Amino acid sequence: MSRRTLIAVFVGLVVAGVFTFFVVYFLLCINRDRRKQTRHELSSLTGSLRSACYDQDQLPGSLQEAIKAVQAYEQRRGERGYFTRMFPMLVRNRDAWGRPFVYELKDHGRTVVVRSLGRNGKDEKGEGDDIQSKASLDP
Repeated sequence: MSRRTLIAVFVGLVVAGVFTFFVVYFLLCINRDRRKQTRHELSSLTGSLRSACYDQDQLPGSLQEAIKAVQAYEQRRGERGYFTRMFPMLVRNRDAWGRPFVYELKDHGRTVVVRSLGRNGKDEKGEGDDIQSKASLDP
C-alpha cells in the first residue's frame, strides 16, 4: 500500500469513529430525556392522586380511573384541562418508549405503584431500568 492510501484509510477511520461517537452520544441523550420526562409525569400523577383521593378509602382501580379522578379534582378546583395538557403520556397511557404503564394497587387499595417498563420494555418490578412512582392514602 502506498503512503497516500494509508493516510486515506486512517482519515476514514477517524471520521467513522467521530461519527459513531456522536450517534451514540445523541442516542444516550434521547434516552436520558425520555427517562426524565417519564419520571416527571409519573411523580406528577401520584402527587395529584394523593390530593384528589385524600378523602377516600381506596385509590382508583386503573390508570384510566386515576386520570379521571385527577381531572374531576381539577374541575372542582377550577383548573380544567391542566392535567391533560401537561401530561400527555399518561392520558395516552404510553410512556416515552410507546409502551403502556403498569398500574398496581397494593395494601388493599390504599397504595398504588405506577411504573414505566423503561427502555428495555421488561417488567422488572421497579428494578433495572424501570421508572416508578408510588402514592399512598396512609399518612
